[in-house]
Amino acid sequence: MSKFDQFLKDSVSNYPVEYNADSWKSIEQKLNADLRKKRIRNTSIAISVAAIAVVGLVVLQPNEQPAQNKEQTTVEKTQVPSSKEEIQDTSTNTQSTSDSELADQSRGENKTTEQEDISKTTLPENIDNPREEITSVIPEEKIEKSVEFEKGIQMSLQADRKNICAGDWVNFNASLNTPATYRWTFGDGTESDLPSPRHTYSKAGEYVVSLEVTSLLDGKSKRVLFDNNIVVNESSSASFDFNVLQPEDFEQKVSFTNNSNNSLSTEWIINGKTHIGNDVEEVFNAKGNYPITLITKNEFGCYDTLNKHIQIDENYNLLAPTAFTPNNDGQNDIFLPKALENTQAKYMLTIINTSNGQVVYRSSTEGWDGINTNTGNRAVTGAYAWTVVVTLQNNQTKTFNGIIQVLE
Repeated sequence: MSKFDQFLKDSVSNYPVEYNADSWKSIEQKLNADLRKKRIRNTSIAISVAAIAVVGLVVLQPNEQPAQNKEQTTVEKTQVPSSKEEIQDTSTNTQSTSDSELADQSRGENKTTEQEDISKTTLPENIDNPREEITSVIPEEKIEKSVEFEKGIQMSLQADRKNICAGDWVNFNASLNTPATYRWTFGDGTESDLPSPRHTYSKAGEYVVSLEVTSLLDGKSKRVLFDNNIVVNESSSASFDFNVLQPEDFEQKVSFTNNSNNSLSTEWIINGKTHIGNDVEEVFNAKGNYPITLITKNEFGCYDTLNKHIQIDENYNLLAPTAFTPNNDGQNDIFLPKALENTQAKYMLTIINTSNGQVVYRSSTEGWDGINTNTGNRAVTGAYAWTVVVTLQNNQTKTFNGIIQVLE
C-alpha cells in the first residue's frame, strides 16, 4: 500500500466503512491521469508562446539590408528648402526615392602626378578621399542635432567637422533605435544610403546637408536639415621651381622659387634643413639626389604639401679637373681648380705624391705645372693628391681636396 493510500485509510478509519484496496487503486489511477493531462496542457502552451515569438521576429526583420560598404551618388533632383528643418510624414505606400533616380555608386579616385610631384597613398575603396591626410589646421567644430522621429523615439545626427578645406572629408553619423533606411543629401549633388557615411567635398562653398529616414516598421519618413551648413574653404596649391646658380664664395648654390597659389605662408624642408620664406637658397657641394619639400598654408588654415627631388650630377669641389697633361704643348699644361682662376681670395694649393706622401708643390698664387719642386724634374705619371685651403673675407677658412692624374 502506498503512502497516499495509507493517508486516506487513516483519515476515514473513524467511519464505519470497510476499507477496500481495489477501490483505492481505481481512485489513484484517475488522479494520475488528471496529472498527465495538466502536464501536456502546460507543455502545449509553452510551445505556442515560442512559435509566436519566432513569427514576430521574422515579420519585423527588414526584407533588404542597406548597403554597408559603398556610397551611392546621384544628381540632386529637387532644390533643398532654405528652412533649417523640414518634417514630412508619408503613408506606407509612399516611396521616397524611385530606383530610376539612383545613379551609379560613387568611387574614390586616387590622384596621380608626375614623378617629381607629391606621391599619393592609395585609399580603401569605401573611402572617397583622394588625400593622404586632413589638409586643414582649422579647429574642429562638430554639428549635432537631436529630433523626435516618432513619439517616444529620438533620432540624433552628427557631423564631426563644420569647417574644412577643399579636398577634405566630413564624417556623418545618424543614430536611431529602430529599423530604418537612410538617405543623406550632401548639398553637392551626391547622396549616400549609409547610416554613417564619410564624404569628401572637392570644391569650396557652403553646403546644406539633410537626412531622410524611413521606418521599416510603419513606413513613416522624416527629413531633417542640419542647423549649420558645411563650409568648405579654398585649399592652397603648392608649386615651386629651382635653378642651379653660378658658384659663389666657393659654394654651389641652388635657388628655389615659390609659385604656389593662394599661399599665405611657406615652409621649405631642403636636404633636412628647414627654411621659411617664398624664395630660398641652399648649398649643394656634393653630387647626389636630394629631396625638397614645400608646405604652404593659406588664410583659412588650409595647407598643401609638394615633394620633389633634384639631381646634382657632379661634386662642386672648386670645379677642379681630374687630370692634366703637363707636356708644354700649350693645352691643359697647368693644374688649377677653375674656381681659383679669377678669385681675389687668398688660397694655398698643395700637391702631394700619393706613393710616398712627399709634398712636391705648394703655391698661393699659381697652379701646378707638373714640376716636382724638390728635384726640379717633371713629375712621373700617376695619381697625386691636392689640397686647397681658402681664406674668406671673414677670415674663416674652407678646405677642399681631391686627386689629379698626371698624364703624358
